Amino acid sequence: MLKQIAVAIFLLLTFCCSAQSNKPFALLKDNKVLFTIDTVSYKRKLESKLFSDKKVVLSKIEIVKQKSLVENSDFYYILLTSKDKKIKVARWLIKAGTSYYVNDELEEGVLFEQSYLVCEGGDTCNPQVYIDGKIRRWGCSETIACYADGQKPECPSIMTYIEP
Repeated sequence: MLKQIAVAIFLLLTFCCSAQSNKPFALLKDNKVLFTIDTVSYKRKLESKLFSDKKVVLSKIEIVKQKSLVENSDFYYILLTSKDKKIKVARWLIKAGTSYYVNDELEEGVLFEQSYLVCEGGDTCNPQVYIDGKIRRWGCSETIACYADGQKPECPSIMTYIEP
């Protein structure tokens, strides 16, 4: 009987924790972020998958803590930038204790946590998250707006997915 309970607990823990990868993307140690992935390979992968039609070099990777628009709650994301800082790529992170995880589980419905946001523009074009109730949306400006056909947005953005 005890063996069956132990097996049931193991299966329950395995099932509950399978939504995030076992290996953290990064760790927080002594107030410093330590990446557990090969950041050079990660940047090259994103360059080839996201910018196959033009030459973009992502030179910096960091983890950013920010406040969401409207709801003003903390969130974390991976930020990769080009040397001239005109291109910024973001992806949502899950913080659990001192570990940061990406969610690579492709699930049905909204795939917000698996999406990459690409912002193009100057210093004012930065990744933002707008949270309305339980719905999260990426944007590249603090201004929440819809643009009519023919209008050019201040901070052009693209949201895409890459299979893990």
